[in-house]
Amino acid sequence: MPASPTPTMRSTPPRYINAFLTMLTGAFLAFNAHADTLTGKVIHIADGDTLTVMVNNTQHKIRLLGIDAPEKNQAYGKQSRVALNRAINGKQVTIDWNKRDDYGRIVGKVIYNGQDINLQQIQKGMAWHYKHFEREQEPEDRAKYAQAEYQAKRDKQGLWQDAKPIPPWQYRRTKP
Repeated sequence: MPASPTPTMRSTPPRYINAFLTMLTGAFLAFNAHADTLTGKVIHIADGDTLTVMVNNTQHKIRLLGIDAPEKNQAYGKQSRVALNRAINGKQVTIDWNKRDDYGRIVGKVIYNGQDINLQQIQKGMAWHYKHFEREQEPEDRAKYAQAEYQAKRDKQGLWQDAKPIPPWQYRRTKP
């Protein structure tokens, strides 16, 4: 009696798995390819989520990753800018970053004395956790920022004192 055929084992994974792994590797490399750190002195605070640092006689505009602060003419816009100004203006900070935005600004996390300044803006109720771009954050930061927003809202910190604060991304849509 002939031996029954044995199922054939594939030595290579199906094409869709290879395609997925290639895409995943590419995404990982793209996200980390430009990871960098800047250290410099804060010389200007434009608003609650944008500043300028001086590094080796070169100015760099920085957009704080993971947050969106009220616009200058919006409720709490001035308070948000003042809070960021008090925290780091004139100070030596480190920015961990991996991209530039459409305006050429470096988008990153600002660290001063070991403290995450982006997170502090949320904790003080001076900014929202910008969930539209949360995929650009490390998972740990994403969780911290979401929790900080929840607590600031619960405790009516800063902009959360208003009954229905308007997020800046909605406010910007109403302005020409």
